[in-house]
Amino acid sequence: MLLEVDSMAPCKLRTKNYTISSEITLNIKYRINETINCLSDNLKQWANNHLIKPIYVDVSKNTEGEYNDKVIQVTGNIGNNDSSYHVYYDIKEDKFGLICVLENGFMWNMGIYGEFSETVISM
Repeated sequence: MLLEVDSMAPCKLRTKNYTISSEITLNIKYRINETINCLSDNLKQWANNHLIKPIYVDVSKNTEGEYNDKVIQVTGNIGNNDSSYHVYYDIKEDKFGLICVLENGFMWNMGIYGEFSETVISM
């Protein structure tokens, strides 16, 4: 299933006021579409349901301290079958990684996993 950028759900999270260009958004969409069909049916359904409009979020590479990086989050909670893990896209690396939202709401950058499908499987 090809994803339409406009169909991605909005997500309310702690964000900085950065704009994501249409070029970057289209690249993310392309990269997701490139590998989403490699997922099992249940993971593909989860991924399709949890895709959000790409948004910058503050994250930290350690579980304590202050936010020290920003990434583009591409999956989020929708109120059904949600997870404390979210997929993000890293522009510099041109790869996807995972964010873990800790019990206190702190967003921990767990690192880069590779393609979108590899990252979803890692959850």
